[in-house]
Amino acid sequence: MTSPTLAEIQTWFQHINTRLPDRSGQREFSGWEIDDILDDSGPLNAQHGTAIYGNGYMARLLGCLAAEFPTLRQAFSTEWFDHVAQQYLSRYPPTEPSLTTLGSRFPAFLQEELSATSLTADDTAGQFIVDLARLERAISETSRGQGTENIDYLAFAHWGSIIPSSVYLAPNLRLLKLRSNIVPFLHAMSNRQNPSFPESCEKYVVVCRRNFQVCLDPVEWWQYELLQHLKQSPTVQPWPDTLASSEIAARIPVWLLLSTERGYILDRPLRALQQSNH
Repeated sequence: MTSPTLAEIQTWFQHINTRLPDRSGQREFSGWEIDDILDDSGPLNAQHGTAIYGNGYMARLLGCLAAEFPTLRQAFSTEWFDHVAQQYLSRYPPTEPSLTTLGSRFPAFLQEELSATSLTADDTAGQFIVDLARLERAISETSRGQGTENIDYLAFAHWGSIIPSSVYLAPNLRLLKLRSNIVPFLHAMSNRQNPSFPESCEKYVVVCRRNFQVCLDPVEWWQYELLQHLKQSPTVQPWPDTLASSEIAARIPVWLLLSTERGYILDRPLRALQQSNH
């Protein structure tokens, strides 16, 4: 047998520890024979020892996902969530030293899984599952991301009715177009209430952080479209065609000023603002 490199052993070891057990409860050990890689001379043979480690490793990863998607786990059942999460981890095992990105693909994975079953993502239940996962992932990203705390928003007061040529979204801002009124449901679940599942309706939400607290702000469709436009380019004008009406255009300057107070947008990139404050 050719001696594997350290990188090959690490890749193999992660693979065997994130593979789901078969119906007999055994894990698949593909690639090399486990006894050729690990010492089998102790009181516990290599396969059993690795299985114990793999079960503990998977439990740790499941705990991370449960902490990131608590409402989704509570809204249905822990058994359903753990089953789906194990399938996800088997397909998308962690690839980075930090586990903060572990759940980044989870909403898209749920969309894929629902689309492959009789319960499609076009159904109300499917929409709710996917959108709730998207919202909780956005909350997680915003809470960990680079925020705008300690920025002097009074510096933007000179804007008034003058529209700046360029504005920049806060780095940890997240924009969501949801297919049901999930935010009140999430708040109720967080307060240990038992709310009814929300009905289907189009909602727009800005996930931001103010004073180190994550906020879920409902916005109108045109405000969402404007922020999406600014996400693609910091150039304020020309407006997207959807915002070209005179009624909406007249409201934009005031709302841009309000957006700075809420921590959505900045008149310079965050790094430049931080340097000017020092």
